Amino acid sequence: MKTDSTYLFGLVGEKITASLSPSLFTWAMAKAGIHGSYAIYDFPRRMARSLIVQSTSEWTGLNVTSPHKDLAFELCDEWSDRAQAVQSVNALTKREGRICGDNTDIAGFKFALQRRMKNRSVPELALIIGTGGAARSCIFGCRELYPEMELHVATRRTGVAADRLASLELPSSDLSILTHSKALRYLHEYDLVIQATPVGHVSCAGYPLRPPLNFRSGALVIDLIYSPGKTLFLEAAEAFEAEIENGLVMLISQGAECFQAWTGCRFPMEDAMSQLLPEFQKK
Repeated sequence: MKTDSTYLFGLVGEKITASLSPSLFTWAMAKAGIHGSYAIYDFPRRMARSLIVQSTSEWTGLNVTSPHKDLAFELCDEWSDRAQAVQSVNALTKREGRICGDNTDIAGFKFALQRRMKNRSVPELALIIGTGGAARSCIFGCRELYPEMELHVATRRTGVAADRLASLELPSSDLSILTHSKALRYLHEYDLVIQATPVGHVSCAGYPLRPPLNFRSGALVIDLIYSPGKTLFLEAAEAFEAEIENGLVMLISQGAECFQAWTGCRFPMEDAMSQLLPEFQKK
C-alpha cells in the first residue's frame, strides 16, 4: 500500500466541473483514514493526452469520462480483460512506468441495475441509447446479467455503430441497431431503457430522442447522467408512470472499484448507500 502522501487522484474529461467524484473520493479517504487529493482536469483532447502520458505526472489513479474514454484506451500499454472487451477505459493506473487501463463502468452499471431489479421480473426487451464507451459498458453488463434479453441499440449513425459494436467481445452478439426514429416508434414496448449519451447533462441540454416520447407504464428507465438529478428524459418517463433512476448509484459503485484498486482499502458500500447517496441526491 502506498503512503498517505502519495495518493493523487483525478478525473479527466470535458465540461466536468459539476462532477461529484472529488466528494466521493474525499469521503472514501476519510472513511479509510488515509490522506490524498482529487483534482478535476477539465481538458480538451490534446491536454488530456499530455496529462495521461507524461512521465512527470505523479498521479496515483485517474478516472476518465466523456469524451476521452476512447482516447484513454488508445494510450494504454495494457488493459484489463473487461476494458479490452468493450474497448473503453474509464480508470487508469501506472505500474512501473506503464499505463494500465480498466473499465469499472461495467461493474458499476451492473450493481446499479441489480439494485433496482430486486423486486422486478427479468426484462424481455431493452433499449440502450448511444454507442460510446458508457453505452458499450452497459451493453456488456446487460448481456452478462440477462443473456436471453432482446437488446436494441439506438444511434444516429447506424453504419458507424455497426462497425464499432461488431468488434466488441460481447457475451452475446445478437444486437439490433436502430435509428432514433425507429427507437421512438417502439419506445412504449421496452421494459428497460438506458440513456447512455451526454445529452441532457447540464452542459448539453435537451433530449437524446426527439419528443414526443411515449414510455411503457412500469418500465425501468435509467439515465446515466446525474447532473441534473432528473433529466428531461427522466421527467418524461416519470410522466408515463415509469420507474426512473439516474447515474448516482453507478457513479458510486464504479468509483468504489477504483478506490479499492488504487489504495488497497475496502470501500464501505453499505455506508455509501445509506449516507453518501442521500447527500448526493440533495445536490
